Amino acid sequence: MVTRLLPAITLPLVAAVALVGWRGASHAGFEGKAHALAARWDGEQRQGLDAGRMAPLRASLAALESDQAGWLLHPWRGADPAAVDRLSERTDAAWRDALTGGRSAATAEVTAATALAHDQARWLPPQFGAVIEQWRRRLGSATTPAAYGALAHDVHTAVDAARAQAATARAATMPGSPPALLAAARGLLARAGAAHLDPGPVPGLAGRLDQAVSAGGDQAGPAAELSVVLPDLQTLVGVSDDVAGRMHPVLSAVGQARAERTPGAGAVWSRYQALQGAFVAARTLDQMTAVQSETGALEQAVAADLAAHRCGHPVPAGHVIALDLTAQEIVFYDNGCALRAAPVTTGPPGSRMRSWVPAVRTAAGSHGCVHLPVADMAWAYGWAALGTPVIVTA
Repeated sequence: MVTRLLPAITLPLVAAVALVGWRGASHAGFEGKAHALAARWDGEQRQGLDAGRMAPLRASLAALESDQAGWLLHPWRGADPAAVDRLSERTDAAWRDALTGGRSAATAEVTAATALAHDQARWLPPQFGAVIEQWRRRLGSATTPAAYGALAHDVHTAVDAARAQAATARAATMPGSPPALLAAARGLLARAGAAHLDPGPVPGLAGRLDQAVSAGGDQAGPAAELSVVLPDLQTLVGVSDDVAGRMHPVLSAVGQARAERTPGAGAVWSRYQALQGAFVAARTLDQMTAVQSETGALEQAVAADLAAHRCGHPVPAGHVIALDLTAQEIVFYDNGCALRAAPVTTGPPGSRMRSWVPAVRTAAGSHGCVHLPVADMAWAYGWAALGTPVIVTA
């Protein structure tokens, strides 16, 4: 009887031992992966990955470890072998997002520094340009969120100091006599009013100085106060003029991307529309400087998009002219490569032609006519032979 019972007892016992052994090996694998992932998180947080971004991942791993704690009592409940792998994939995504965000923030700071150097070149030391080049090299070599964050902090701090230095230098050049200072204020106020900019305290201080000059009273106090704030208005007007001068070329480049249907055309068009709205709404120096920075960033983005997709366009071989009525842009192709582009003015049937105005894209064209800037028209006349195909899209 005992002999007959032995197989009945031995087989379940062997199966149980095998199950525990398998489950133990599975748990050991889980523990190894979990510890490796936790160590990775610690390392990546030291490299700048935000602890708050990692908190949900750590909580998920803690829940998995808690579930695995009593594995010996329940060996039949197998661990999900892919659970830690999924957390690792989420970690990859968090790291990529942190890199992208850090790179964008650092790029924006370097772009702002570049815009400041462009606008305030006469007030800044020559070595400021060399410092910007060093920042650009750091931007290109950074590989961690911490490196991007440190760069953004360094650039922001240096740019604030450079702005203050430029303001001091500009203040030293303000007209010395109260009447001359008042004349300069009036000129800047007129330009600020035309551009719908916030003049700050300049109108009030200019009014006080005007009264003092007219009445022959004490002019030193109002003149000193006005000379301190007037450079800021001068900078605001200068930045506004700079952005206004760059908006049309940016629009033309974006129009070219849309006409060529580059992969980034939709994104740069959306950015341009947002930029245009921000430019119209900007009234203060901080707001206008931010617009100037975004203008530079958009210029770089659309230039890179156009350069990366210059050739390979689905047009016939040889010389081809493509006109996009929606983008109001004309592109000249040579064997599928974009050779040149220009903004155009077209109009609805029956409309009356008006002169081409380079600064805006609002002139209406006459029925069937396409109007180009004179320089582009002269170039196209020599480039396009009779019979060159023209593709019109809307």
